[in-house]
Amino acid sequence: MFGQAYKKVIIVMVVFNLSACSVVGGMWYERIDQFIANQFLEYANFSTAQENYIRKATQEFKYWNIKNELPEYKKLLLRFRLLDSATRVGDIDEIYEKGVMLGNRSRNFFVPYLAELGKTLTNKQIEEIAIHFDGLMEERKLELEKEKKSFQATLEKSFVRSFRLLGIKLNNEQKNTVRLL
Repeated sequence: MFGQAYKKVIIVMVVFNLSACSVVGGMWYERIDQFIANQFLEYANFSTAQENYIRKATQEFKYWNIKNELPEYKKLLLRFRLLDSATRVGDIDEIYEKGVMLGNRSRNFFVPYLAELGKTLTNKQIEEIAIHFDGLMEERKLELEKEKKSFQATLEKSFVRSFRLLGIKLNNEQKNTVRLL
């Protein structure tokens, strides 16, 4: 149950960490703790004490992330900048692995907080969380069924969107490079 929460939080964090390098991303990043907390608070009806604990954990995450992770994301983005026609698959693999490692570190930050919060959950809250995730999984299944494109086209579209979130509009040559890689 919490595995899905981790994935969702990680995806949100990666998107916001990457977009934090732009002006708009900077404004969003100012509120990343509130965004993550509000996202999590949608899972169930939490008590005031639980809600305060969640908000405290996400605020601590924000400050930890600013100090420890953003410099690493910056390095990763600079590596993206160096990609060109001489880029090898191994270069892309290294960048990908570093991104996965950063995502895992962010997920791992929340593990002790989720363990503590888990101790305070009622059976009703656990049921509410399960219902929430069942709904998310159903939505995802419907999205996958609607998706008629090939995996490669979907992957290319994701890369183009990611760069657009960073404020980078790829030209046709760059899109072709992404497609080839």
